[in-house]
Amino acid sequence: FKDGKKDNVQITGFELLKPKETLTYHLQVDTTNNYMANGILNHNLHAICFMPEQQISMGDGSLKRIDEITIGDMVKVFDEINNEIKISPVNKIMTKLHDDVYNLHLDNGKILKPTGNHPFWTKDKDWTTIDGHNPNHGGGSGGSSAGGCGRASGK
Repeated sequence: FKDGKKDNVQITGFELLKPKETLTYHLQVDTTNNYMANGILNHNLHAICFMPEQQISMGDGSLKRIDEITIGDMVKVFDEINNEIKISPVNKIMTKLHDDVYNLHLDNGKILKPTGNHPFWTKDKDWTTIDGHNPNHGGGSGGSSAGGCGRASGK
């Protein structure tokens, strides 16, 4: 999303980081099953999928590491029914150890740091994952690839 409107970014590549157990994070927010990570719409229903240094889009337009977020912080979410960005409080923070974490490179220079089974909203496949987990936590199927499109926001 850019300036509150849908925008597409290309996935230029991704690589599996060293296979070691890494503490990953998940935010639970009001009313939606998603939030913005560095301006990119991603699912958050059951996935505990971001590394500690992942930047989250805050309600005031700033970015904050997911491991520094506290309950009550306001983050950007996307209302899929009304097709608009909203602000929602963080109600719960969960962590889990994962050994399949990636750097996901985008053509706008941003890098996301998800697990392989974390769902992202993509232009042609709806909710999809790096590893093709089927069905994924977002309810979709299929895997993402370099050259695929994801939906993003300005921040």
